[in-house]
Amino acid sequence: MKRLFILMCVASLSACATPTWMPGWGATASAPAPSYSVTRLTPAPAPAYSGDQISAMEIERVPFRAGVSSTTVEKMASQYGCASTTSQGAGLMTPQGPVEIYRMICDSNRVFMARCEFRQCRPMSAAPTGGYAVPAAGMQYANRGQLGQREVPRLSINWGCRDCKANERVPALISAAYARAAMAAGYKVSGMETANVSIVEFTERQPALRVMLGKYAGQDTLSTQTTFRGQRMMAQDTASESTVSIDTVSERIGQQTFRNLTLKAR
Repeated sequence: MKRLFILMCVASLSACATPTWMPGWGATASAPAPSYSVTRLTPAPAPAYSGDQISAMEIERVPFRAGVSSTTVEKMASQYGCASTTSQGAGLMTPQGPVEIYRMICDSNRVFMARCEFRQCRPMSAAPTGGYAVPAAGMQYANRGQLGQREVPRLSINWGCRDCKANERVPALISAAYARAAMAAGYKVSGMETANVSIVEFTERQPALRVMLGKYAGQDTLSTQTTFRGQRMMAQDTASESTVSIDTVSERIGQQTFRNLTLKAR
């Protein structure tokens, strides 16, 4: 009986020594490891290009758009040796506003870019090694295709007038009339070379007023400048009759463009 009493006392003392049943008294279990990891990303710096790298890039062909500082950029490019007798000049690459970006393709196929802020313009990069000039005499057209004896270049038509309200039918009418004139004369329009046609002046009468008032409603006017192999050719036509629309004027321009290219550029 005495031994039983001693064993019960020992068991009671052991239970009191380890009060794991009280909250917060036992050893605190470590928190489980998170099932995810956090990685801090550092953005890569934007690449910086030199003038040589910019000029070596492939030239992206985009529709030409003149801006208020186009003439200023062209004069500045000329001071850097970038002549532009085969392109349309300095084109606006951004929306019109206080800060604008202009691009011009030089005769050497190098690209001159400028940034204009409130019409104060400056180059966007250092001039490439050797400048923007044509590398050597006779190399200006080294990379162009060769037209056949009875071939004419295809047309690339864009709107170069600043304040005119564009009629998207006009470029298609010019191209179609140009192709018909070439076919009638025994020529083929080739994709080996391209002539750039810029619409520099355009006015169109309202069709209803043209029919009712004729010449008293004004005139339909269309003028273009074609650039091909360093030569620039103008084509102009107007109509004031009530029976002659801008469609006819556009077709006449296409015919004039064909005559200019076959007579002057070959």
